[in-house]
Amino acid sequence: FYQLPAVCVLPPRHRLSRRSHVGPADLDGEPLIALATTDRARLAMEKAFADAGVTWNPAITTPYSQTQCELVLAGAGIAISNPVVARRFEALGLSCVAFKPEVLFRTSLAFGSAYQPNLAAQELIGLLRQALVQAG
Repeated sequence: FYQLPAVCVLPPRHRLSRRSHVGPADLDGEPLIALATTDRARLAMEKAFADAGVTWNPAITTPYSQTQCELVLAGAGIAISNPVVARRFEALGLSCVAFKPEVLFRTSLAFGSAYQPNLAAQELIGLLRQALVQAG
């Protein structure tokens, strides 16, 4: 359904919040709020840190991007998160900065093999994709 690059979610006025992007070296020593060990995006993040020679040592682990952002808002650390979720927290003062190297969040829509989406379902999927583009 979508494939979007991760963002680094930072508390208000964090030293990295005005950067165009951040990478593993920028986050060395920062308290990280990570996704669950089974999350594909987390595995890609771990690899990015290893490739950069930076120790991956999360302070907190959660299975949800929403929880990551809530914890950043509470001052518990910073997160590399799903941009669809994280962008909603910008209105609360959090900063979303591109994470490099690119780590992708992917979401799929699954239908049974016998299911043929009707016109209404196709329209809904189109509207959801359009909303993602506009939220950008």
